[in-house]
Amino acid sequence: MTPAAAAKTAGHLEREQVARERASALAPHVPKIIIQVMASDLPGLDVQRDGVPVGKSQWGTPIPADPGEHRIVATAPGRRAWEKVLTVAIDQAVAVVVPTFDSTPTARPGEAGEGFGTQRVLALVAGGIGVVGLAVGTAFGLSSVSKHDEAEQHCSGSACRDQVGVDLRAQALRAGNASTVGFILGAAGLAGGATLWLTAKSDSTTGLRPGIGVGFGTLVVTQSW
Repeated sequence: MTPAAAAKTAGHLEREQVARERASALAPHVPKIIIQVMASDLPGLDVQRDGVPVGKSQWGTPIPADPGEHRIVATAPGRRAWEKVLTVAIDQAVAVVVPTFDSTPTARPGEAGEGFGTQRVLALVAGGIGVVGLAVGTAFGLSSVSKHDEAEQHCSGSACRDQVGVDLRAQALRAGNASTVGFILGAAGLAGGATLWLTAKSDSTTGLRPGIGVGFGTLVVTQSW
């Protein structure tokens, strides 16, 4: 029983009035949480604050809360759960927006989910390295052939008539070695990337776009994924 009700029951009208006045004076300073729900029509949507269900009648309404940390969780059948931890202080109202749920169901172990997953990202990186390696190998290979053809104009067999021929043969040899290394790295990258991709299990990923706005004593916290 509240102090006001107790005072009234005891017949102390003055104490009842004082208690009500004190409660009215304290009300504006009580921390409040306002839960805005974007997917309000989603079947089976359940919104909770600190494990206590928050019904539709309370959505968008300032709800008194104790100062400190609070956890808001929203779930719906076939959708990935959403949650947000926020902190509220005396004289503060915090508005949190539950965004529209992702239309993709949560991936089960062994099933394909959205996103590539860590292993498939590595597979793409390895494959990219492989492609670059082959490109480098090809470029140096063409350079080696070109330098060798130029050297033939200054050399006969294994002997060169001038320093230009010697330099061109050396350049052709270096380019040939670089080409070989490039092709080896390229082949290894492509093979490794293919292996990683084929043996990967998709991981669900979440993209977060947080935003915070403050105005007239109200802190608004939004998050989408």
